[in-house]
Amino acid sequence: MVKFEGELFAASPYHSDKQLVFARLGTSDIESFTEIPGLSKKEKSKMRVRYGPFKDVKAYDSAELALHFAHGGRFVTYERANREVEVSMWGNLAIEELFDLRNDAASLSQGFSRVDMQMK
Repeated sequence: MVKFEGELFAASPYHSDKQLVFARLGTSDIESFTEIPGLSKKEKSKMRVRYGPFKDVKAYDSAELALHFAHGGRFVTYERANREVEVSMWGNLAIEELFDLRNDAASLSQGFSRVDMQMK
């Protein structure tokens, strides 16, 4: 199970007349989610939670969003991201991006041994 906590509204320095938020989860096994009466709906067939439409959202308005759902796949975590941008005096642009990633999915409780597995 994975628990996501974040902001419901898009961070914007401008007033929004209308905002609609979709949380696509990739699974229909949703344990819990932030419920807003009349403005939140779990759509199991589309594997998402819909929020809104919210009207007259003020600049930098915030509301908490929490989703608790099953996730059995890979869970990629950035350890480090490095972007180098080189601009030459002739107008050429070169961009290099390096990412250090880690799989933080469920780990084994002990070391894996193929011999032990085949003996079972």
